[in-house]
Amino acid sequence: MRTSHRSLLTLCALATPLWLAACGDDGANPTDPTGDTGITLECDGAPETTWYRDDDGDGFGDAANFVIACEPPTGYVSNADDCDDTDEDVYPGAIEFCDGVDTNCDGNVDNVSGPEGDALAWYRDVDGDGYGDPDDRIWACEQPAGYVDNPDDCAPSDPNQPREWAPEVDDAPDCAETVPACEAPDEGWVLVPTWYLDEDLDGFGQASQSVQACDQPDGYAEQPDDCNDDDPLVYPGAPTGCGLRDWNCDGTATNGTFNWYADCDGDGFAASGAAVVPNTCTPPEPTGNCPGGWTVRVPTSSATIDCNDDNANMFPGQLQFFTQSHSPAGTEDERWGNYNCDGVASRQHIMTGASVPSSSECEPKVNPKTWNTVLCDGPSGWESASGQPSCGMGGTWSTCRSAEVCAQGDKRTECQPANATLLCMGNPLDVRSPCFCLRGICPAPSCTPGSRGCPWVYAYCPSRSVQTLTQACR
Repeated sequence: MRTSHRSLLTLCALATPLWLAACGDDGANPTDPTGDTGITLECDGAPETTWYRDDDGDGFGDAANFVIACEPPTGYVSNADDCDDTDEDVYPGAIEFCDGVDTNCDGNVDNVSGPEGDALAWYRDVDGDGYGDPDDRIWACEQPAGYVDNPDDCAPSDPNQPREWAPEVDDAPDCAETVPACEAPDEGWVLVPTWYLDEDLDGFGQASQSVQACDQPDGYAEQPDDCNDDDPLVYPGAPTGCGLRDWNCDGTATNGTFNWYADCDGDGFAASGAAVVPNTCTPPEPTGNCPGGWTVRVPTSSATIDCNDDNANMFPGQLQFFTQSHSPAGTEDERWGNYNCDGVASRQHIMTGASVPSSSECEPKVNPKTWNTVLCDGPSGWESASGQPSCGMGGTWSTCRSAEVCAQGDKRTECQPANATLLCMGNPLDVRSPCFCLRGICPAPSCTPGSRGCPWVYAYCPSRSVQTLTQACR
């Protein structure tokens, strides 16, 4: 066998008594880069082997750093499979984490395949209803297209199932506790009301665009089946107007006339009992006591009746925010405007907390109400750089993000003990807890934090969350 000059010189430099005979001078010049200058190694019948440097001690060697010898030198191994010989946690077969590092040397970054690291479970949402198939799960660092983070779909191919259910309290659903299910989860549970997107504000929404909520959301109607949600004059049961078209969504085009209703503030809505001019396609002229004009929108329900026909900023479905007070006398809070005619004074945002610096610290701590969750505790308020905005104006609201628990073996910088906080998630007042904390002082754990049966965890609070909010007006 012939060896390269590089390997031979390295071998001779590291020679042990076993190798001395092989590194002697047999007449060849090992420093001559030309000709047949290799030296035959004598290993007493044993095969000559290439050994690879294992600097990080993880059992896998560096292909670019090797020697040829009869026996392995200290710090060398027989394989060259390590893709990063400076990191003992990076080697073939290592657990992959969502950390931007090819931990298992398969040539792919964050190529997670199971729950061993910090990957998240995602469930296939075939029907697009926001609920995942519990039998179709993958693991990934980021949400893949067509997948959701919950396994709550009891009918994966039916976009109308599951529905949200809530216990019935005083003849109404109590939305403090809701669960998705294909049928009532227990006796006394009822469906949470369904509301339909109503873009033209005619009181009828789109059957294909719905949400479930105990309270009616702005811009949604109780009734579906609007055949043209861009035209407030077209809806089920609408009167026939001027021009040949399907006015009432019955599939038949008809032609007729309009009834015109007094719209004194000109916002497109008439008050209940408003004056009416029937059977004409031409709007009447405005009158002195009603300068706004007329509308063909029929004031028949809360979705179409103007609760204040003297103010154009108040009408059903109003989504804008105004700085004036429009509450009629006798309402619960006259400082706030009943802008959308739902009978409740509207509040865009009522946070009035003191200003806090954007660098305020958020400390992880165990939630004393549950003792199995971690929360971040710290000041919330308008960021001091902008301060509390004035009435109707926007500003930056800062609060602590949700706490993150470090998985066992997590390599992210934030999860190292120097940056994270060790927390006992057992009840410090309960001697049955595996990490009973005497008088609130938790002793060092005798188990590995995060392992099964050990309620000690490392947790940290990420950077603060900021959002732009509008300050309400008093």
